[in-house]
Amino acid sequence: MSLCFLINLGKFVNVNASNNAERTIQNQVNDLFIAKSTIKHGINAKAYEIGAKDTKCTNPHGLDTEENYSTAWDIAKITCYAKKIAILSKIMNTTSITLNFGKTQKFLSNTNRLLHSYKYCDGGKTGYTALAGSCLVTTANKEDLNIVAV
Repeated sequence: MSLCFLINLGKFVNVNASNNAERTIQNQVNDLFIAKSTIKHGINAKAYEIGAKDTKCTNPHGLDTEENYSTAWDIAKITCYAKKIAILSKIMNTTSITLNFGKTQKFLSNTNRLLHSYKYCDGGKTGYTALAGSCLVTTANKEDLNIVAV
């Protein structure tokens, strides 16, 4: 699996809030690089390092388990950190993508409506799980004032 494919899959995850695509990324990263336990340890260690001390992940996609938890404050910290990484910032700011499946094309529009309607919105992620319900973290920048809303 190429890095380009993983980046496009990341855009699909962000634009379409796709839990299946998130699992695919997890499986490919697991297969190519490291074991699941190492990924979990790495995610939790990084979260703690950047100040997200009330977050614990037992899987990299964030789908419901009894052991996964976070706070809005921690999600904001994680988002601020991610925005500093160029490729993640670009993915979070993707408003739409067109996927090609041979002769078939599929157009997807980002489910974060603020990216389409608020000119200062420059990123974010929508999501849904049965336990959390509908979720949104979004970012905006105006005149060097950066805002994160969870």
